[in-house]
Amino acid sequence: LEYCRQIDFRMNSLKLNDNEQLLMNNLFHLTHLDLSNNQIVSLDLRSLIALQHIRCSRNQMEQLTLAGHSLRRIHVSHN
Repeated sequence: LEYCRQIDFRMNSLKLNDNEQLLMNNLFHLTHLDLSNNQIVSLDLRSLIALQHIRCSRNQMEQLTLAGHSLRRIHVSHN
């Protein structure tokens, strides 16, 4: 997964505990991530330095942490 550029996890009832978030720390080439329509409360994506587009709408998001260096679009509505 290290060289993966796009991941779509929408509509999977994900909650993403700390261990699951650690797995995403190795996705250095990821540019697009869709986590919409899940049950995520907190998300730390600082390690995703190439991330350009993030969708995390329709979760239970209380906290979102991003690096922001490459970000172009963020969708976080309905949280």
